[in-house]
Parts: sequence; C-alpha cells; structure tokens
Amino acid sequence: MKKYDLHTHTHYSDGVLSPIELLKKAEKLKLTGVAITDHDSIDGFCEIFKESKKHNIELIPGVEIQGLETEILGYFFNKEDNALNLLLEKHRTQRKKYVFKKIEGLSNYGIDIDYKEVLNKSGVGQNPNAYHIAKTIVEKGYAQDIDSAFKEYIRNIPVRLEVPPTRVKRIIQIIKDAGGKAVLPHPWYLKNFQKSELESFIIKLVQDGLSGIEVIGYIPEKFKNFKNNSFIDKIKELTKKYELIETAGSDFHGDNTHENNILGKYTTSQKTIDLLKK
Repeated sequence: MKKYDLHTHTHYSDGVLSPIELLKKAEKLKLTGVAITDHDSIDGFCEIFKESKKHNIELIPGVEIQGLETEILGYFFNKEDNALNLLLEKHRTQRKKYVFKKIEGLSNYGIDIDYKEVLNKSGVGQNPNAYHIAKTIVEKGYAQDIDSAFKEYIRNIPVRLEVPPTRVKRIIQIIKDAGGKAVLPHPWYLKNFQKSELESFIIKLVQDGLSGIEVIGYIPEKFKNFKNNSFIDKIKELTKKYELIETAGSDFHGDNTHENNILGKYTTSQKTIDLLKK
C-alpha cells in the first residue's frame, strides 16, 4: 500500500533535519512520498527537487503559510510562481520583525536574549519564529521547557506590526493561481470554536477556494482531550459534507522534538494524491 506523509518541516523553518536528511529518512521508512511544508518557505523543497529524483520516493511541492485567521497548507503549486514567492518573502520579513518585537518584550521579564541568538537557532533557512525564541529561553535557563516558555512569557507579549497579516482568502487564491491546492492543517487548533462557528468558518474557507482538510495528524498533548471526541467527528463530517479532500500528515519537525511527532505515523493514500493533483 502506498503511503504519503503530507506535513513535514526541515531546518528551513522550525524543523531539525536538512531536506536531504528528511528525504532519506522517509525513504528508509518506505514511504511512497513526502511533502516538505516549511513555514512560509519552499527553499527546502527547491534545494532537493532535482536530487530527489535519484531516490525511490516522490517529493511533493508543499508549504505552510501563516494567515490572519489560520494557517494554510499548499500542495502541487508551481514553485516558480512569482506571486507565491513574493508572498513568502513578505511573510518571512514580517516574521523576523515579529520575532524581534517579541524579544524586545522579554526584557520586561528580566530575560536577556539577543536577536542573533534566536536567528542562529533557526537553521540554514534563517527563518525564525516563536519556537526558536522559546528554545533560546529554555537553553539560557529562563524556563524549564518549551511549553513553559510560551505560557509564562511569549504568549503574554503583545505584538502589532505595521503591515497586517495576509488574509486567508488571499493566500488560498495565490496558491490556486499557482496551480496548487489549499488545505486546512491541524483543525484541532480550532478547538475553541463552537460547532456552529466551526461550520461557518469552514464554509467561508470553502467559498474562498479551500480544497481539503488535514483530518488525521499529530495532536499535541495540550489537545489530547480532543483526540476521540465529537469535535474531531465534526471536522470529518464537515469534510465530507463540503466534498473536501481528506489529507493526513505527521507535522514532523525532527526526532524527539515532540512526543509521538513521528515521521510516517500519519499517512494518506494514492487516492488523496491523485485528488490533490487533479
């Protein structure tokens, strides 16, 4: 049976492995294919696009883009598309400004962290985010773990940028114009929505051009109570109701980064890939 992991990250965003390391690991696990979905970056995919043809695994064009309302996964787009690349470049610039302001706010808590320290944690992609801030906080002894760093400090620092975040409608349109499909990742992050609000939100995304929802994937410990309850059932129900493509992915960031965050643990079939390509 063919198996595809459609949600992974490399050191071009907040993952640990290089693109080629991830590809070789996926090949060793006998996956049929893998999508590199780095945050606001396709550099990892582009780096090994040609190299991947030497391996017995399909490399799928992917990206995870942060929008105003939620994140959106994009698949099977044209990697040369100008509008898409301009959007990703804009987002990376804005992310760096966001990180810088968060670091400034840490001084109010007596935390002395330099922007360069955080940037160094972001790997070769130089694409820092809040996770890299948290990692720096922990390594310098200001918090016991990543979750504590977020709860005690990072989430309590308000940041307002001059350029507002891109609306999801615009992100979906750019992905579609680039020949790709837009998918809603980890819907359990919407756990605070009431069922009626959730459906309204999904309807709006469908009207904007959403093609699918990631219905199976890694659920962090903080969402463990939602693994087998009516919320997840509702997500699957809405996916079928609005004839959306059901996808799956591990949200892999690297071995030992998160409990049960294992490459290839959550996979989808050839049928799903065919629908995304269609």
